[in-house]
Amino acid sequence: MAATDAKQRVVDAQIHGGYWLQPMEERALRLTETAAHLLVEAHVRSEEAEGVSRAVDLAKLGATWVPFDLQAEAEALFFPGRKSA
Repeated sequence: MAATDAKQRVVDAQIHGGYWLQPMEERALRLTETAAHLLVEAHVRSEEAEGVSRAVDLAKLGATWVPFDLQAEAEALFFPGRKSA
């Protein structure tokens, strides 16, 4: 939200004039980059948590962990009953 607010202030300054645009633009860019970095970091943490959750569920069932096979999962979803090669 801070990045969006900073961008809006830059646009307002461009429209109305009388402001030092370069520092405002630089701040808006920094905030946008920080927001993007935090979004990626949150996604990575979410994926890690999903992996931990899956490992705990498998451990509770006494099952063996196997890597996720996207091809096999897609075939099972779209072609149930078909044996994969």
